[in-house]
Amino acid sequence: MMMTAGSVMKVDSLYNHMYQRSTPTNSDNPHSQDSKPACEPDMSFNFKSQRGHKDNIVYTGDQSSSSPEELQDLASRSLVKATTSIGRNHQSTCDNKVFPSIDPPDPDSVFFDDDSDDSWKVCGVCNDKATGYHFNALTCEGCKGFFRRSIKNDKSFSCQYNNKCNITKSNRRQCQACRLRKCIQIGMKRECIMSSDQIESKKNLVLTNRMKRTAQAWVPRELSQEEKDLLDTICTAFLQSNSPPDKSILRGGEIVEKDASSGNSPSLSPNSSNSSNFLDLIKTLSSDMVARTPSNMTNAAHVLHFTDIMEYSIREVIKFCKKIPTFLGLDLNDQIALLKAGCTEILFLKANYTYDSERKALTLGPDFYYTRESFLQGGMSDDYTDTYLKFHEDLSALRLDDIEMSTLSAIALFSADRTDIVDQNRVEAQQEIIACALQSYSDSTRNRFASIMAFLPRLRTLNALCTHAFSTVEKTFGDNIHPLVKEVRPDDDDPNS
Repeated sequence: MMMTAGSVMKVDSLYNHMYQRSTPTNSDNPHSQDSKPACEPDMSFNFKSQRGHKDNIVYTGDQSSSSPEELQDLASRSLVKATTSIGRNHQSTCDNKVFPSIDPPDPDSVFFDDDSDDSWKVCGVCNDKATGYHFNALTCEGCKGFFRRSIKNDKSFSCQYNNKCNITKSNRRQCQACRLRKCIQIGMKRECIMSSDQIESKKNLVLTNRMKRTAQAWVPRELSQEEKDLLDTICTAFLQSNSPPDKSILRGGEIVEKDASSGNSPSLSPNSSNSSNFLDLIKTLSSDMVARTPSNMTNAAHVLHFTDIMEYSIREVIKFCKKIPTFLGLDLNDQIALLKAGCTEILFLKANYTYDSERKALTLGPDFYYTRESFLQGGMSDDYTDTYLKFHEDLSALRLDDIEMSTLSAIALFSADRTDIVDQNRVEAQQEIIACALQSYSDSTRNRFASIMAFLPRLRTLNALCTHAFSTVEKTFGDNIHPLVKEVRPDDDDPNS
């Protein structure tokens, strides 16, 4: 394309028109003189500059003698120069003469939706402070409860002032009819009120979701080699001291076995269907109940038999404790205090190995077992006997392995809240180490650490009941009870029992 000098001037005029802002005339702006507005860019171009500079354009007037290529190059360079000058002059003029510097907005002067600011939350019924949307409307806790009670109880109210009461925070209890009417007017819906079954279902759903989130966030503890060695040591010591006693060293064994096999209860004869036999049976039951009340049920043979089992088992528990390295590191007085208070609880755990869930009884061999009546005749109370058998039933259902059973016994032994403990911090530290090891082991296998630890308070309850029952038996058969059995048990007035 060929360009002449006139074309160059047309390009110049075109850019003057593009960047020229409309200038008000004197008739439009009486305050304006011949000067341009302050923000008006200077559109005049001075093409005369220092000769020889490659970035400047030299325009001397007549360019008719220039070639078309030179004219085209001149037009392009003039266009670039004009654009750069206009932008620089316009920015300088506007920044310095018209507009002040624009700073970022002050956060304190700008409104933000702050969740902590609830001053705008007003109850639509009484203008009290609202706590949220209840039953499809923004209300306070008082109006929420009032609406729920009114709808659930199907209340019917009447107004003494033609339903024109103005409900406020101070008088909202005076006219219940207008208050309920206002609740409905602001949009509270009766269908949003849940029934008791729906509320219970929602609570269960929330609890289930909470448990799911907890399970998802749960990370099992890794069993360290040190913890594994500790558990192996405790388990080995526990199993080595868990042998049953020899029947020949137990007093009263034959009587106990005979009573257990007979059941000590009358049986119905096939020929006892007539009234005569039925009356005889009633008389027999009545005399048997009088003769075998709890106060008269204690049998000397059973008492001696059970105390012999306890004496043997206590020696086994002492062997178990002596094979625990951390136990021997305690003060001698603390060792005695822990044994005296916790030995019975370990006996309870060891006895669970002999529990027969089908017979609901403890066994001593295949044909020798102890029923509820056996414990009652041994001097134990009804409360203790029922609690004791229920404990074994629940513990047997959990199916603990040898490591869990032995570790639970060690945790019960290292209880720093026993009486007469000298260094409680050290005992507590040892218990925590064993408990953490059990948690790591349980979490890595079947994740039931909490279920195992729940038996610790039940052991305390059994210990207290057993101590009280044994104190009663000791008053009658104290001379025939082994001294070790009398010594290794908590005091009857022990507050921790």
